[in-house]
Amino acid sequence: MKTDGAYGRTLGRAMGVEKAPAFVSHSMLRVSRIAVTEIRSDNTEIHVTRPVPAEDGILAMAQIRDWPKRFLFEDGRPTKAQPLKAGTVTIFDLRKEWVGVRSTPVHYVCFYLPRAAMAEIAEMENVGLPDEYPNDYCAGNEDVTLSSLARTLLPSFLRPKEANGLFVDHITTAAGAHILRRYGGTGRDGKVKHSLSAAQLNRSRDQLAASLGGTVTLREMARELGMSATEFSGAFRFSTGMEPHRWLNRHRISLAGSLLEKTRLTLAEIAAACGFQSETHMVRSLSKANPALLSLMRRGAPEERS
Repeated sequence: MKTDGAYGRTLGRAMGVEKAPAFVSHSMLRVSRIAVTEIRSDNTEIHVTRPVPAEDGILAMAQIRDWPKRFLFEDGRPTKAQPLKAGTVTIFDLRKEWVGVRSTPVHYVCFYLPRAAMAEIAEMENVGLPDEYPNDYCAGNEDVTLSSLARTLLPSFLRPKEANGLFVDHITTAAGAHILRRYGGTGRDGKVKHSLSAAQLNRSRDQLAASLGGTVTLREMARELGMSATEFSGAFRFSTGMEPHRWLNRHRISLAGSLLEKTRLTLAEIAAACGFQSETHMVRSLSKANPALLSLMRRGAPEERS
């Protein structure tokens, strides 16, 4: 998946971090987009953050590690900022000016959600769009769901070229939907989940199988069936027991295992044929999914896999 270097650099500079890997997700939305960034620094020097440009949107920060000492100013006024524990979440209204002071290492994941994106997610989820998201941005909010979503993105930040675009889209949109329900006070809509018909499911599987590199988007697949991306993702999961990105990953691994066992293709050729970014990416994925395939991979030379 392509990263958004400009967005990462902008937020990274504001937070005092040189390298801030970022993804921008928009395939599930019609006109807006969501960005997610990893902010990590082991610097212990005092740093004053720069204000993020004011706009109608929110920034949700999920702490990966404890932040023991911090100072926070809201529109120029000091707040009663407290230490933040790993697993807590703070949400900031970007219509206000926020400036922080830190002197300890930090590690957190930021979800940037403009109001236009939240409006689209609210429409897809059939819930209301709040004007504010009340939360304790001084002490943090214990939020297992958003923290877990943030942590699932860490391997993608580590190896951005191997990131599955469908997976990033799913996580970022799920984060927006969760924030709407928990902090926006919208609650659940109680809609009944529907499955895909056999023809729809076959069509969706064919699209995924024809795009092993993950270039097809959820919005494109949903449009084929006359659904929103969120409706399609939910229906696909209801029908198969897994999200589209998980089905695609399982299909890649199954195909790679079959080619390893039945052909004389090299590992690099199999990786390319199955949509992996590299031979290393394939080996890592297959090793996690099925350690028994290691014996086939260790043979290496194609003539030995007759």
